[in-house]
Amino acid sequence: MGGFEHPHDTPPYPFMPSPTFAHSSLNSNPRLLTSLRDELPMLAEAAPDPLLAALERLLEGDGRTILPIFEERQSFFHAVSHHTGVLWALETLAWDPAYFRRAVLLLAKLASIDPGGKLGNRPDRSLAEIFVLWNPNTNASSSQRLSALDEITKSFPAIGWNLVLALLPSLHGVSVPTAKPRLREAGAAERPAVTNAELWANQAAVAVCAIELAGRDLDRWLELVKRIAPFGPTERARAVSELDQTLGSLKEQQQRILWAAVRDEVARHQRFAQAPWALKGEELEPLRLLSEKYAPADPALLLVSLFDSGALDDVSDPIKSGQRRSAAIRELLANSGAAEVLRLSAEVKTPFLVVEALAAANPTAEQVEQLLTLAFDQDPSSPFTFAMSALYRNLAGAERAEAWIRAEKSRVGLNVESVARLLEAWPDDFETWRTVRNFGPDIVDAYWKQKPPRYLRGPRRELLRSALMLLRYGRAIEVIQSSLDRMKEIPSRLILRALDGVIPQLNENHKLADTMTSYYVESALKVLDQRSDVTEDRIAHLEYQFLPLLEHSSRPLKVYALMAKDPAVFHSILRNVFRGKSDAATEVDETTKTNARLSYSLLSHFSLLPGAGPQGVDGVALAAWVDEVRRLGAETDRSQITDSYVGKALAHAPRDPDGAWPHKTVRDEIERLASQEIERAIQIERFNMRGVHGRGVYEGGDQERDLADTYRRDAALSSTWPRTAALLLAIAKTWEEQAKHVDTEAAQRRMRS
Repeated sequence: MGGFEHPHDTPPYPFMPSPTFAHSSLNSNPRLLTSLRDELPMLAEAAPDPLLAALERLLEGDGRTILPIFEERQSFFHAVSHHTGVLWALETLAWDPAYFRRAVLLLAKLASIDPGGKLGNRPDRSLAEIFVLWNPNTNASSSQRLSALDEITKSFPAIGWNLVLALLPSLHGVSVPTAKPRLREAGAAERPAVTNAELWANQAAVAVCAIELAGRDLDRWLELVKRIAPFGPTERARAVSELDQTLGSLKEQQQRILWAAVRDEVARHQRFAQAPWALKGEELEPLRLLSEKYAPADPALLLVSLFDSGALDDVSDPIKSGQRRSAAIRELLANSGAAEVLRLSAEVKTPFLVVEALAAANPTAEQVEQLLTLAFDQDPSSPFTFAMSALYRNLAGAERAEAWIRAEKSRVGLNVESVARLLEAWPDDFETWRTVRNFGPDIVDAYWKQKPPRYLRGPRRELLRSALMLLRYGRAIEVIQSSLDRMKEIPSRLILRALDGVIPQLNENHKLADTMTSYYVESALKVLDQRSDVTEDRIAHLEYQFLPLLEHSSRPLKVYALMAKDPAVFHSILRNVFRGKSDAATEVDETTKTNARLSYSLLSHFSLLPGAGPQGVDGVALAAWVDEVRRLGAETDRSQITDSYVGKALAHAPRDPDGAWPHKTVRDEIERLASQEIERAIQIERFNMRGVHGRGVYEGGDQERDLADTYRRDAALSSTWPRTAALLLAIAKTWEEQAKHVDTEAAQRRMRS
């Protein structure tokens, strides 16, 4: 069920434990459950009663005895937990009507004590899949399922409520198959198909169950309101009636919360009235009347739905929607004053829609000044205050806006950060920057240190001026971000200066090393790729510096070419991963671990032969690279691992014009170096280079024999290079052994089929 583990991915069960063993040990030893994870489904079929009894015993009381099965450990790729075997066993038994009730009640108890974890396979998900109304993963009858559901809701209220929510009718349903019996028929022959009549009856029953379980609980109704629309007419009418009574029973603050949920649901259906799923006309009317009945006498709250985040999804007529919001703000401002507009901005989920509507409502500078003053007094650093500062500057002009800031500074004694914050909302241009200077050096420092990066639309002079000022204040990432769409206008030396400044900025604030910074750096490097005044070596060195940021990018790294060209770079990457033989093991910090992991990835993916190029392989360059890398390895007590990676590099040699692999220059190197470690590494890498390949279910080792024949032919053509010929014959022998192994596996599969 979800995650990375699923019963259908497990291998065939190699043995079946005896029922006596299961009954006598499982009921007191949860660790035994984890050791039998893959065998538990088969054990469940072979001895269902002893296994169920053992699980029921382990789950007695608070169920803590069985908790160890939920312990997770982190494998290389994902979390692993052995409780999945128990889930698969109970899913298997749930197919059988005779064991269905016990199995699902055990799953419910497991769900109630489940501590959670990273793995997606959880007891509550197994339950939901078993009970899916339109595709139940059980052969139990409809009446059996509804009866068990009723018992679960009574015995485990929280689990039952979530299960009922999962089973409520919806527009789109997805079902994941559960573990199925392999030995038992489990009632499949008697199971009738789910008819529409049965489905509708069950949906109605679950809807009624949800309404009853919600009772007068505010939190449950907040979840249920959004799910009422797909109910049948009878159940929907009952839900609206119960919702009416619940609203009437709540205190004012709770009533307002639930009313807002009803209002938002009505607005959603009105907004998407053309959608097939939307309630229309008489269907929506009861909910709409309910929304009106409990609407508070508050002009701001009545407008909230117009500015909800759902308004952004209004595809019916965005222009008219914007006009409605502007008209509403204009009327609210005229009738109720600036204070109500400010309160509306605090109530809505998307305050910028209030700002957008206000700007479109053509307010006077005086009205915006009043709003700005109120917002500033309430919260000087709020986004709404920031937006009003920008709007006031645009309406009143820089001189009048500056005068307002100075007046406020005198009235309430604004600090440096508050003044800078108000000025940051102004346009990024020379006029704003002159005003900033008018307030003195402290404001200049605060402004450039905290100014949010925005795309600059002015002349190139303003773009470069902004970049230089941001660099002066150590904000290299913001330089790239704010000029991202105009990077072609930035000189290469300024881009390089910005990239050089990114590393110190990241060292100072590790939180900045996120996916967006990776994108900014990669974008800057792409621009430099097209510049003739920046060498590939310079870009490769930058890539090496930014490896942690470029790890998951799609960029083809030039650093590989640098590794093949510069032995010192190759060796420095190797040193990040492997310590010298005589070096003592020490604790390392997370940065060192990250560098080691990324450097190992570089070494693992390095597949260039030094000295190779479009014109062939330069033997002198190859020999020089090999000798220098080995010298550095010996100098730092890393000879053995260095030779291993030298061999790995040589394994990527091309074929020679004479038709044999490897190229003659590499054969010469193999003979010259006469290193068993290098030759062993070549052999291993050639084996690994095969990668992913396809094979028929019963196909033997013919593919491997073809590979062996190829290497034997290469060995015959390389007879004048004795060590190379011996190496090629050893590779051929490896493939022949592999062919025999594959033959055996294919024969075993044929015998089992």
